[in-house]
Amino acid sequence: LSGNDQLKAILDAKPELEALYKSWNTLSERREKRLGQWSILTALCSCAAGLEGIAEVETQRDAICSARNLLDDTDHLSPLIDQASSLLRKAVTDLHGKLTDGVNSSLGTLESDSTWSKLSSDDRKQIIDNRGLAVPPPLSISSEAELLETLSERPMTTWRAQIDAVPSWQKQALQDAVELLKEKEPGVTTTTVAVERGTLNTPEDVDAWIEHHRKQLHEAIANGPVIVE
Repeated sequence: LSGNDQLKAILDAKPELEALYKSWNTLSERREKRLGQWSILTALCSCAAGLEGIAEVETQRDAICSARNLLDDTDHLSPLIDQASSLLRKAVTDLHGKLTDGVNSSLGTLESDSTWSKLSSDDRKQIIDNRGLAVPPPLSISSEAELLETLSERPMTTWRAQIDAVPSWQKQALQDAVELLKEKEPGVTTTTVAVERGTLNTPEDVDAWIEHHRKQLHEAIANGPVIVE
C-alpha cells in the first residue's frame, strides 16, 4: 500500500493501534510493579528459610514463574507477600520477646549478686555494654521494608544465637566484675565453685550431692566471695 491507500489503512487501524498502545503501557507499568513485588517476596522467603509454612509460599511463587502468570490481570504476588511477612513478623516478635526476657533475667541475676552490687553504676553499664547484655530496642516491622531492614541488621540465625549466648554473657559479665573489683580492691579474693552435674536416683543421692556442695561452698566462702558456676 502507498499514498492515500496507506493513509486510509492507518486511519482504519487507529482504534486497534490505540488499544494496543494502551495495553502495552499497562503491561509495562504492571511489569515494573510486579518485578518489585517479586524481589520483595524472594527476599522475604530467603529471610524466612526454615520457618513452618514458608515452603508453601515458595511453591506458589515458583508456580507463578513456571506458568508465566506474573503479568496476569490478577495480582498473585500480594497475597504471598502478606503470608511471608506474617510468618516473619510472628517469628521475629517471638525471638525479640525471648531475647528481651533472657537479658532481663540475666540483669536481674547480676543485680542480686553481691560482687556486682559493689560496682558503680557506670562500671556496671560499661560491662553490660561490652558483653551485649543490653535489652533489644522495640521492633519496627510494620512494613515489608522495615521488616527486611530489621532482618538484614539481625538475621534469624543471629537472633537465635544471641538468645543462646545470654547465659554465657551473664557469666562473662560477672567475671568482668570480679576482675574489676580486684583492681579496685586488691585485698579481695574470689573463688569459683563449679556445680557438679549428673544423675541423682535416690533421696540419698540428693542429700549426698547437697552435702558435698555445702562443704565446698563453706570452705570457699571463708576466703571471700564465691562465684557459683
